[in-house]
Amino acid sequence: MSKKRIMLWVILLFITAVWVISCNTVPSNSNKVIIGELESKLDKSDKRVMELEAEVVRLKQENEKLSQTPDVLYQRAVISKDENIEETLGLIAEIELRFPISDYFEPAMKLRNEVLETATQQLIETINSTEKSTKVLLSETQQLLDVFGEYLVPEMRTKAENAISNWNVEITCTLYIRSNRDEMQNVVFHSSTRNTSTKVSQGSIELGFYIVEPLSDRTPYFRLRTSYSGENWIFYKRVTLLGDNGAKIIINTDHPEKKTDVVSGGVREWSDNALSSMKEMVIELSHASSVQVRFDGQYQVNFNMTASQLLSLKDISAQFQYLLEN
Repeated sequence: MSKKRIMLWVILLFITAVWVISCNTVPSNSNKVIIGELESKLDKSDKRVMELEAEVVRLKQENEKLSQTPDVLYQRAVISKDENIEETLGLIAEIELRFPISDYFEPAMKLRNEVLETATQQLIETINSTEKSTKVLLSETQQLLDVFGEYLVPEMRTKAENAISNWNVEITCTLYIRSNRDEMQNVVFHSSTRNTSTKVSQGSIELGFYIVEPLSDRTPYFRLRTSYSGENWIFYKRVTLLGDNGAKIIINTDHPEKKTDVVSGGVREWSDNALSSMKEMVIELSHASSVQVRFDGQYQVNFNMTASQLLSLKDISAQFQYLLEN
């Protein structure tokens, strides 16, 4: 093929391409008519969509009105009774408020009484339960009170609130309390799980209050466990505690309560003393914010109770008062 012929084909192709593009970009009169009709239909469609949306809103409002009639409210309350008690009580309250003279008022009140009777029985069983932990009882009772509290008779509500209060005290008291039952001695020992030891210049000191609860008469009393470990003897015979609130306790720790021994690396002295006649003084001491301590004998050791030792004393005092009240 000659060069002239090739150039001719190229020119023809170029002209053809320009013609096609011009045909596609410049609409004919018939195309303009079609486009106008489509735009008109689109505008009508937009208007119809707006009308339908308005109709949906209207129907929703109408349905809402229908669902608020006393018969529908009552039926919804009956249906939700086994699955959503809160919704049931809310629907009944709405009937009581808005439709007090309707035919569904009395059935609604009867339904509420049935629900509350069941809830009250459940609340009584929970409060009197001895099989569940204190935390579980507290949680279940609080949930029942949250849902039914405003509908309960005052006596039942007060009983539930008192139970919750007592359980909270028990949980707080026993948070750092270890209770061990001794069948041979027929007692329960209540001691603190906190660290009750401290370092002093002469060695280390242990100072821990605990409670003995006889199972025969349930009359608890305090005891104090003390010990000293170091390189040299101090032969302590008394332990004095003085709180910044003026509370003061002096415990004689001489023989036979006092024991001594030689151990690896030094010596050890210890004593375990009953404080049966010092209940009020121990409780008063537990209210102090700081306590000075003296181990007194052939030599003296002076120190302040550590934060952990003081918290231990407060825990034991709270547990003691809880045992007295329960």
